[in-house]
Amino acid sequence: MNATMKSGGLKERKAIDMLQRKPTEILRKAVLGMLRRNKLRHKYIEPRLRIYAGPEHPHSAQLGDSVKPLPKHPRKRTGDYHFGLEKGSYAPSEVFQEGIIHK
Repeated sequence: MNATMKSGGLKERKAIDMLQRKPTEILRKAVLGMLRRNKLRHKYIEPRLRIYAGPEHPHSAQLGDSVKPLPKHPRKRTGDYHFGLEKGSYAPSEVFQEGIIHK
């Protein structure tokens, strides 16, 4: 036993090492780390949590052929994209003028 390694001491592993050993364990630790440690987590969620590495998984038959992936979310809030509003449904110069809201 190494002099720096003590029983019951802090044990850690780098993410790169975890990815090589068990790639799904990082996500499992992240999900379970956000949950409280109680009966629901230990008896219901942990046994049923399924994480697959890669795009192939045995549940593709449940999706069907008509399912399409969701469109990518725009990361810029500039341009022609308005959240929940149709293009041209309001004129910003009429609604907001120098910090004063007109009704």
